[in-house]
Amino acid sequence: LLDDAVDALKKEGYRVAKYDGNISAKEKKAVEDGFRNGEIDIFVGNQASGGYGLDFLKECTYSIFISNDYSVETRHQAEKRAERGEFSVARTVIDIVVAGSVESKIIRALKQGNELLSKGRSCKALFDLVDESLLPVF
Repeated sequence: LLDDAVDALKKEGYRVAKYDGNISAKEKKAVEDGFRNGEIDIFVGNQASGGYGLDFLKECTYSIFISNDYSVETRHQAEKRAERGEFSVARTVIDIVVAGSVESKIIRALKQGNELLSKGRSCKALFDLVDESLLPVF
């Protein structure tokens, strides 16, 4: 999915960097430097590699999420990253979701988790996944 996104964006003329578990520390540093220096238009990363420590992305104006997982903490961290520092343009978060897919369930769970966090109710038990197959059917 990441490779397809990178290829499509490059075809449209964007300067794109991919950031995932397959790149070395040296390549990660080059991506960071390139983004900071304006040599990269679009950063494409996966949640596992890009969940934490990417403060250089605070300059992003758009955060587009696809193929999420249920980690409320990682998603919250990623969204808040774009709000750090001083900025003069709006920051926008976009989710790309295929209707009827597992992604729509994940997005609902992430929204609920974010709502609970915003209310200060972040007890870990609230975020435990429920196996819906074990629930009674009415």
